[in-house]
Amino acid sequence: MIKANFYQAYLDEGGTHEGAPILAVAGYFGTREQWEIFLGKWKHEHFHACDSPCDKLKPELADAIDANEIEGAEVCLRPNEFNSSASADMKSNMGNAYALAVFLCVVGICKLVSAENENARVAFVLEDGQPNVSWVQRLLLAFMAEYPTIASVTVVSKGSTPQLHPADFLAHSRNTTDTPWMNRLFAKGRAREMPIEAELFARTSEEVRRLLRENRRRKAKEKLARKMARESENAGSK
Repeated sequence: MIKANFYQAYLDEGGTHEGAPILAVAGYFGTREQWEIFLGKWKHEHFHACDSPCDKLKPELADAIDANEIEGAEVCLRPNEFNSSASADMKSNMGNAYALAVFLCVVGICKLVSAENENARVAFVLEDGQPNVSWVQRLLLAFMAEYPTIASVTVVSKGSTPQLHPADFLAHSRNTTDTPWMNRLFAKGRAREMPIEAELFARTSEEVRRLLRENRRRKAKEKLARKMARESENAGSK
């Protein structure tokens, strides 16, 4: 990993459709300079790994990923385990397995980056398309105080953002267990798998609940402080 102060991370998902046995959320992150190298190598505006016409583009995309040495991370889980093992609090706070996988992928990337530079920040970009992606965005923004590595969280369409294509490629390969392409993407040692077991749901649920509770308390204190400041200003103007 290139040691830097600022990174851009692009996340996409695979296996979110009804009945999918495995759901995967993947992200690739790197410096702005690394992404500029990627865009210089990868000239395609459209790529969707699950579309068979895009199969012929996969070798070129893999080469572009290798050329700029961006880093990858992915989380995969079984939606049926989430449905059977996640607490009522987690389902209420997170929404679904997709939201949980995004949260865990973002936290994983933050830890990888912080291990290289504790002062580094990451601008996260999520692919639009999931019904609750706006809620996931708000949830991650609420965690910025707990995870200062998160610089921002935005949602964009895949068609306008080729930087999402590597994450789409990795998520699809993992979701479909496409072993040849999985081996290729992991061969350089820059893509990391972070498998999630069912028993981790309970611990993550408690973490999410704690963070949301602290965020609500922080907002209440800030609101009270603003109210007191306004009252003080009004009293001083009389």
